This record gives sequence, structure tokens and C-alpha cells, in this order.
Amino acid sequence: MCALVAALAFVVIHYLAVSSDTRRVDEVRLAEVQADFYLLRNRLGLVEQDDDQGGFDMIAGRVRSLVHRLKTDGHGHNVLDLEGSFASFLRSAHLQMEASARGDTKLARQIENETTLVESQRMERAAKQLKAEVGREAAGWTAYASFATAVGLFLGATLVMVLVSGYQRRTMTLLAVRARQQALAASERRFRSLVQNSADVIAVANDDGYFTLVSDACREVWGLAPERYIGRSVHNMVHPDDAVRFRQFFEHGKGGRETQTATQIRILATAGENRCFQVQLNDLADDPDINGMLLTFHDLTERIRFEEELTHHAFHDRLTGMPNRSLFMDRLSQRLLAAGAESQPIAILFVDLDNFKVINDSLGHQAGDSLLVKVGERFQSALRPSDTVARLGGDEFTILLDGAATVEGAIRVARRIIATFEHPVFLGDREVFFTGSIGIAMSDESQSDANGLLRDADTAMYQAKAQGKGRFVVFDHSMNVQAMQRLEMESELRTAIEQGQLVLNYQPIVDIPTGRLREVEVLVRWNHPQRGLVPPDDFIPLAEETGLICPIGYWVLYHACAQLREWQVNFRHFRDLGISVNVSGRQLYQTDFVASVRAVLAKFVIDPHRLKLEITESAMLNDLEKMTEVLQELRNMGVRIAIDDFGTGYSSMAYLSRLPVDTLKIDRTFVRPLGEDTRVDGVVRAMITMARTLGLDVTSEGIETNEQLLVLQSLGCDCGQGFLFAKPLPACEITLLLASPRDEPVLAKVTV
Repeated sequence: MCALVAALAFVVIHYLAVSSDTRRVDEVRLAEVQADFYLLRNRLGLVEQDDDQGGFDMIAGRVRSLVHRLKTDGHGHNVLDLEGSFASFLRSAHLQMEASARGDTKLARQIENETTLVESQRMERAAKQLKAEVGREAAGWTAYASFATAVGLFLGATLVMVLVSGYQRRTMTLLAVRARQQALAASERRFRSLVQNSADVIAVANDDGYFTLVSDACREVWGLAPERYIGRSVHNMVHPDDAVRFRQFFEHGKGGRETQTATQIRILATAGENRCFQVQLNDLADDPDINGMLLTFHDLTERIRFEEELTHHAFHDRLTGMPNRSLFMDRLSQRLLAAGAESQPIAILFVDLDNFKVINDSLGHQAGDSLLVKVGERFQSALRPSDTVARLGGDEFTILLDGAATVEGAIRVARRIIATFEHPVFLGDREVFFTGSIGIAMSDESQSDANGLLRDADTAMYQAKAQGKGRFVVFDHSMNVQAMQRLEMESELRTAIEQGQLVLNYQPIVDIPTGRLREVEVLVRWNHPQRGLVPPDDFIPLAEETGLICPIGYWVLYHACAQLREWQVNFRHFRDLGISVNVSGRQLYQTDFVASVRAVLAKFVIDPHRLKLEITESAMLNDLEKMTEVLQELRNMGVRIAIDDFGTGYSSMAYLSRLPVDTLKIDRTFVRPLGEDTRVDGVVRAMITMARTLGLDVTSEGIETNEQLLVLQSLGCDCGQGFLFAKPLPACEITLLLASPRDEPVLAKVTV
């Protein structure tokens, strides 16, 4: 009976001991919950910085599992409060992280202060209450076990009491040790998993800054294995310029005295590269599992490099790498402030490439971009390293000369730049000639504003273009008036076609040997409602610059062909009459130009051979290969081609032999001295001889005297035009001229 009672007492004692141990294990679990929740709150801060939510979710999963086990053991409403507050904390934390990920820092802080911190405190209170409850239960079960043991000892024999007591003590000790070992092993596994799977370098250092643990991420980030850093001082790895600041941060972080928990430093990696890190510091010397300063190194190098690249692109031109308008205007403003304080003038140059749009449209934007890059390179040979050259956009460049400037010095720079533009560039296999117009502006007491000074240089640049391009002009205040007049004229010219203000005149071109009418040159005039008849030299250059020359040129071609058709129908004996129409280089580079010429000729049923297109030498030389292709298409159609103003440009048999042309038109500057200057006579003779060698007709412009006509007859010139025969006439007067017999000389019918 005693043995039975003792056995029964042993069973009861064993049950009570196991229940007590279970509560002790629950105490350990609660300690793990509190430790993991501490890591969870720290991890929430890391997630907002590096967007690594994986580590946060891993820790949250462990806490959720531990709470579930506590709930399974049954601890009343406290464990339910713990579970509910933890779920609310997780929802709030995820909302906070989502707001941070969107860059809405204000909303993230609001969620943190109003919800996350509240639920965090609630969970801490629930954990403390549950811990107290578990402690009380553990104490109660221990008391019950002690009482049962006393009863067993009282009822049992001394030997049984001794054996049971010894067994109880050994069992309790073994369970406690095993639970402690399991908890420590689990905690260490979680910590190492977190450390080893993080892209950040996580390290532990002692109070002197020597590493006692370094994560594997250091291989990728710092360049050496973790064991190579053990025993090494973190202070010796910090860049010298950051060393003092980091040491202060490290020392103040001991014991949690430092309110700033993160700082930014540079560390020299083994590759010799200084990499930038954000360092987080936590003093965990009281934690037996850490026993030191926990440091997290988050690599900011690529982010900072990307930010610097964005800043560079914000102030530099992507194509050429030059400063852009923003950076140039900032430097100009700073220089103006400094120059104003020192009463020193500064100079800027505004450079615009001539006919760039023609090159861009004909050869494509890639060729245009290549030209801009090459132009940027040529600036370097004409400027000092301290000068600022910027690309404002398109084909516009500006230059800020360093130091106190003079007009003479700015002019020397402009001449050097123009000299660098004299040599052609090769765009692929094409040789392209280009020029640039330069405006120079100087700061003075009346102009110390950056935008105003740039506007002055821009105005001077347009004056350079108006004077013939490929040159420079220094700004003076009278140009502002001219610039306003130019803007007004441009606006009026845009409406001239629609309002029917353009009119056509026709100048006869006669056969010099017979004096008979061979063709007429079409000349456009602008009948301005206030200014009267505006000559071509006053508005054609403006039309060229603004691109209005293309619609104007088409209008001229269309109405000239319509008039020619009318003459051919009314005067059958002049059915072989031809017309010469001046064509701009910009028109020829239009992709639909040849098609538009073909369409106009077809509409008015005109033999293409009756149409002659006149192109200046300079327009042909911008891109000889492209020009040759277009002209050849026109000639294949039957249209004749003439080189206008021959002798004023790069007159060469080499390029003439490559161009599909029919006629050379000798410029009036060579015709005017004929009969008075034998040297000019020799030049004209050479031109006619060269044309004969190439199988070309020759037409002389500007014939005004009989002496000039006689010289040209003796030199064998084919055709001529000028006031000696007739001035440019309206269509009605040409109609009267055509009403005369076909063989009657023009000179006898027209009075100048």
C-alpha cells in the first residue's frame, strides 16, 4: 500500500513538475518575443532606408509563431491582448513602410506617431502582464509540486522519498538546462541568419572599436573575408577626413548616450576605392548574445554616384558634355556680381552655326549631332581652359571669357573661332563645310543683367548673319532698335503670302549674238502696305534665317509656272520661252522638293526643259554630295540647272566637274569693270573658257553699257541680262514684249 501511495505521489509530483517547467519554458518564450520585438522595431527603421522588407517579415513571422505557442498553452485574456496588439502593430508598420516606399515621409511619420508607437507600447504592456501571469502560474505549480512532494514523503518510506526527491531535482534541472540551450541555440540561429543574409555589413565591435564579429557581406563590399577583419579597428578603416567625427559618434553611442543613431562616413576598400556608408550604431553590451557595439554599414556609394550623375546632367548638355544654359547663366550671374564689385567688364560671345538646319535636314539628325560634337571640340583649340563654353540648345553656343575683358580681346577670340571653322568636317564619308556667326557683348553700367547681356550678344549675332554670315559683330545699343524692326518684319513677312503682298517681276535674258529673247528670270518683290515695294535684299536673308524661304520659294515656282503656261498658250511663237527661278539651299534639302517641282510642272503641262533653277555657289558647297544627288534628280527629270553669282564663292573646276549643271551665271561684280580693267577681262575670259571646257552655257548678269556687251560678245558669252536690255518688269509688260515678232531684238523693243 505504501508503495502504491508513493507511486501515486510520484505521478502527481511528476505532473506538477512538468507543468511548472512548461511555465518556465513559456517565460523563456516571452523573453524571446520581447527580444525579437526589439529587433523588429529596429528593422522597421532599416526598411525605411534600404527598402529591405524581407528581414522585417522574417522576424515578424518568428514573433507570430511564439505568440501562437503561448496561446496554445492557454494564458487567458493577456495572451489575446498580446496577439491583438501585435497584429495591429504589423498592420501599422506595413502602412508606414508603404508610405516610405512612395517617398511620403510625412505620412510615414504620422502613422508611426499615431499608430505604430501606440500599438508597440500596448504590446509591451501585454507582454509584461502575460509575463507576470506566467510567473505566478509557474510559482503556483511549483508550490503544488512541493506540497505533493511533502505528502509523498510523509506517506512514503524514507528511501522512496529520497529517490523521488532526487529524481525530481534531476528532472527539473535537466529540463531547465535543455530549455535554456534550445532558446540560446534558436536565438543564435536567428541572429546569424539575419546577419549572413543581409546585403549590409553587420559587425560587432568592443568598446575600443575592434571587430569581434563581421558578416559575410564584407567580402563583396570591403573586399576581404570576415576573419581578416576580426581584431581590426574600425577607426583605422575610416577615411582620415571622417575619422574624428566618427570617433566622436562611436564614443557618444556607448551606453545609448548618442541621440543620433546613424552617420555617413567613407571607408577605403581593398580595391583602393573610397566607398560611402551610412553607419547605424546600437550599444548591446548588456546583451549576452551580442556583448558589444552593433554596427550596420549600408553602402551608399552607388546611390551617391547616381545623384551626382543626375546633378551633372542637370547642368551639362548630354550630347557634347558642355555646360548647359542653366550652368552658363549661373556662372554669368556670379561673374557679373564679382565684376560689378571690382568695376571690371566681362565679355560673352554668342555663336550660331550658319545653315545648320540644312545639314540636319539633309543628312539626318545623327549627322547633325556629330557636327555639334565636333564643333564643341574645335572650341577648345580657340579658348583657354578657364573660359566657359556652353551649348544653349540646337546649334547655339555661348562663351564666357575669364578675367577682365576688353573688346579687342573678345574680337581676337572670335577670329580664332572663325578660323577653326574654315576647315571642313567629315560626317561619315561626307565632307561638310560650315561657318558660324558670332555676336559679342560687353558688360557695362547700363547692362549688368545676365539675361540682358545674353540678349545683347544674341542681337549682335543676328547682325553678323545679316551682314553675310561667317563673321562677328560687336553689340552696340542701336542694334536693339534694329532687332525690334527685324522682329516686326519677320511677323509681317509671315502673313505676306496669305495677304497677297508678294508680286513677281520678270527680267528678260537675251541671246547675245542675236539679241532675241531666250528666257526670263523670275524675281520676287514684297509690296508692303506701309513701306511700299521692299527689295529682295531687305527680306530674302530674313526669310532664309527663319525658314520662310521654303513656302515663299514654292509660291514663286507655282505662280511663275502658271504665268509661263499662260504665255505659251497666248503666244505660240514663244512656246520655247524658258523661265529661271532662284532656289534656296534650304529648299533643295527638303525631302519633297523634287516631287513638288514635278507636281507643279505636271499641273501646268510645262516641258521640264523650259524650267531653269538657279542656285548660288555657297548653297551648293554646304554638302556637295547631297546637292549633287538632288540636282541629278532634277536633271533626270529634264529641269536645267544654273550656278548663280558665279565667281563670288569657291569657283573651282574640281567641284564644277562634279555638279550636274547646265549654265554658269557670271556675277555682276565681274561684268561692271569690263572694258575698263583688262585684268577683269582676263578673269571673265577664264570663266567662259572653263565653262566651254565643261560644256556649259554662260549668262552674264548686270549688263548696263554697250561697252560691256561688246566685250562679252568678243569673249563668246552666250546670254546676258541687265538694264541695257530691260529692268525687271511686271508680267503685263512682258506680255507686251511677247506680242512682238519672235525675231525682233529685245534691245530695240525695251526702253530702260
